[in-house]
Amino acid sequence: MELHHFSDASSHGYGQCSYIRVVTEDKVHCSLVIGKARVAPTKVVTIPRLELTAAVVSSAVSSVLKEELELKIDQEYFWTDSQVVLGYINNDARRFHVFVANRVQRIKETTDPTQWNYVDSDQNPADHASRGLKVSELMNSTWFTGPKFLWEREIVTQKLTPQLMIGDPEVKTTHILQVKVVEEDSFLQRFERFSKWHTVLNVVARIQKLAKGTKMTEPVNVEDRRKASLVLVKLAQKDAFKEEVQMLSHGNLPRSHQLFQLDPVVQDGILRVGGRLKKASLPLDEKHPVISPLTVSVIPKV
Repeated sequence: MELHHFSDASSHGYGQCSYIRVVTEDKVHCSLVIGKARVAPTKVVTIPRLELTAAVVSSAVSSVLKEELELKIDQEYFWTDSQVVLGYINNDARRFHVFVANRVQRIKETTDPTQWNYVDSDQNPADHASRGLKVSELMNSTWFTGPKFLWEREIVTQKLTPQLMIGDPEVKTTHILQVKVVEEDSFLQRFERFSKWHTVLNVVARIQKLAKGTKMTEPVNVEDRRKASLVLVKLAQKDAFKEEVQMLSHGNLPRSHQLFQLDPVVQDGILRVGGRLKKASLPLDEKHPVISPLTVSVIPKV
């Protein structure tokens, strides 16, 4: 004993019809149990939304029939001629807008997606409920008896893989946050607009103080400018001596290298001149001056 629920919709209305199908050893019988037809709302609604609403009515009727019929139902089928609706019901990956999401949830609360099948429009009796028939036409239709395939001993379902249409307006758009990484080279180029070294130091010093949460009203002192100068030196060296710094971190420069005669060393991430003054009681900048691209340009080649 089986229950078969058909649903359909048009621009005029939507509806559903349910049939009970009894299969015995010697015969098959099918009969209409209940049918519902409703007029489409005056507010313009898309056909896929109406088709989905009709499917919701089918799932609700299913719950009512299983409670009211004093019969043991062995199997239950749901039929629709809308592949869009089947795509909504079988979807687990995409998120829908409220209208579709709520109705799909109601369908899944009482039915299983595997129970939903596709039927051609010319074999869907619910088409009569959605479009309407005159009495004479109704008596000669399949409304009361159901489609011919329900009278066959074996029901062959169409094997479809329901998929959502590309650009379906009911699917929520996924917003991707793209983070653009600003390279240090382009960051260094921003300072080319400044013509004075003193101005650049003040700007970098302010940025550093703001990064630490210091108030803008607090003045920039000598120590702030010194730290700012080290930041600019590191940026300039990373642009000009990137390979040299990597080579020194793994060993020494080859004798043929232009910087070899400066005996370069890396201290606190800054490339400096080496030599025998490392034990002298002098400030760091005097013992080991910073190597800048301008310095290298004036070194005579050996």
